[in-house]
Amino acid sequence: MATNVYVDGTLTTGSNNGTSWVNAYRSCAGLQTALDNAVSGSDTIIYIRNTFSVGTYGSTIDIDTAGGDYTNNNWLKIIGCDSITGNPLPQGQYVILDGENLLSSHILNISNVHMIHIENIHLTRVSASGKAGCYLTAGSTKYGYNFINCKFSFCSYGLYAPVYNNRNLYIYKSVFLSNSAYDFYSSIIMPAITGSKFKSACPAIYVTSGAVIRGCIFEYSQNSGTAVAINGHVTLRGDAAITSCTFYCTGTGGVTAIGGNNLVGPVIANNIIHLAQPASDHPVSTPRISYEDYNCTNATVHVLTGSHSLNAADAQFSNAANGDFRPRNPLVLRGGMPDFADNPGQIGAVQGKYQFISKAKGTNFGRLAIIR
Repeated sequence: MATNVYVDGTLTTGSNNGTSWVNAYRSCAGLQTALDNAVSGSDTIIYIRNTFSVGTYGSTIDIDTAGGDYTNNNWLKIIGCDSITGNPLPQGQYVILDGENLLSSHILNISNVHMIHIENIHLTRVSASGKAGCYLTAGSTKYGYNFINCKFSFCSYGLYAPVYNNRNLYIYKSVFLSNSAYDFYSSIIMPAITGSKFKSACPAIYVTSGAVIRGCIFEYSQNSGTAVAINGHVTLRGDAAITSCTFYCTGTGGVTAIGGNNLVGPVIANNIIHLAQPASDHPVSTPRISYEDYNCTNATVHVLTGSHSLNAADAQFSNAANGDFRPRNPLVLRGGMPDFADNPGQIGAVQGKYQFISKAKGTNFGRLAIIR
C-alpha cells in the first residue's frame, strides 16, 4: 500500500508534517522535505496543491535521494490536486511550480532515481539559458518516467533529458508552450509521446532512437530549422515513428525527415502537414524513410511519395486560427492506414469525439413505433 504525503504551496498553519491537508508540509521547503523523506524503492504518492514559488525559494526542487523500484513496479508520484477539494486535478488544470524568472537553475531536477511519475504539474518561467522546467539525468541506467497532463512553458528547455542512461519515458496529454531552446530534448532511447501539444518559437522535439510520437499537434511559425527536422520542429535521429499528428506551419520553413547515418529511417504515417507556402516548401525530403504513406499535405512541390498520400489537399481545419485542427475534408475523415485490428486509422490528431463541427441527430423510427 502506497504511503500518502501532503504538501501545500501556500499553507501557513497546521503541524507541517505531511500527514493530511490540514497538517501538510508547507511551500517549496516542505516539498523538498517530503521528497528527501521518501523511502527509496517504496510506493509513495506526494499530493500537492496551490502554487509553489520556486523562484522566491531560490533553489531547484531535487528528486535525487529516493525513487521507486523498477523490479517491483513501485513509484514515487507527485500529483497536483485541487486547492479546495484536495482531489487530483482534471485534464488541463495544474499545480504551478513557478520559477518566476528568478532561478539560475532548473525548476525540477530528477537525478539517478527510478520510477518517477509527475501528474497535473505546470513548470514555468525559468528563462536562464540552458535551464529547464524539468531536467532528467542519470549516471547509470535508470528506468521509468511518466509526465501525465503536465505543462512546460516559458522555459529555456521545457523537458531536458540529455543522457542515454534514462530509459522508458512517457509523455501523455501534456502541453509545451513558448519555450525558447527546445520543448523536449531527449537522448533517451524509445521515448513515447502521445496526445500532446507543442506551440513555441523553438524546435519542438529532438529525439535519438526508437521514439514513438502519436496524436500530437505541432503549431509553429518557425522559418527554418535543423538539417533533420519536420519544419525545424521534430528532429529524428533514428528509427522513430510519427503517426496521426498534425503539423500547422505558419512560417516559411519546410519539412525534412531522415534517419541517422547508421540507422533505419523513421516511419511517417497518417499525418496532416499544412505549410504556409505550399508551392515553395519541401514537405518531406526523404533520404532515408522506412515507411511513408497515408499522409495529407497542402504542398504542390516536393510532394509526399506514399501511394495513399494526399498531395495539394486542404485538410479544411475547423478553426486553425484558434487552435482547432479538426479536419473537415471528407478524404481526410475517411481515415488512414488501418490499425492492427484493421480498423481505419485517423489522419491527424484527434481533438474530439467527432471531427465534424456538428453531427446531425437521427431518429430511430422503429424504436418510436415500439414506444407508441
